[in-house]
Amino acid sequence: MERRVKGHTILDFGCGPGRFSSALAKLTMGHVVAFDICKELIEMAPAHPLVEYFYGSDAPIFTPSHSYDLVWLCLVCGGIPDEILGTIAHKITNHLDNQGMILLIDHITDGDVDTGNNFWKFRSLDKYHQLFKGIEFCKVGMYFEAGNPITVLAGKVA
Repeated sequence: MERRVKGHTILDFGCGPGRFSSALAKLTMGHVVAFDICKELIEMAPAHPLVEYFYGSDAPIFTPSHSYDLVWLCLVCGGIPDEILGTIAHKITNHLDNQGMILLIDHITDGDVDTGNNFWKFRSLDKYHQLFKGIEFCKVGMYFEAGNPITVLAGKVA
């Protein structure tokens, strides 16, 4: 039996072409605010009555009236430099409801070592704790995509 929670607001940050946005709306029966920096990706996203798409650096996703019950960050953080991700993490944390949750899916390194290349950064769990101040993350799963290990972290306000 599927459990559905009505009335939640979800931020799909870095949604790309919206591959998870409609499913998040259907699963939660909540309002999804889907954001990506790239207009062309947003234009490919499927329409859904519970999903509102935004693009660009001035998108109104962190206004005082916005509070999110769930923030979905799927394979996006590794493409954002530390200094920019720190600012984004601060905004996300400030707009997360007190009982809200962050689901962060990305390449997570062991220990305190950050690795990667010029295109994608693999960060440690410790680094995500530093970037998302006040959020306690725990590892809840792992899978492989294109031969790369992907870790699923769940985080709540500590």
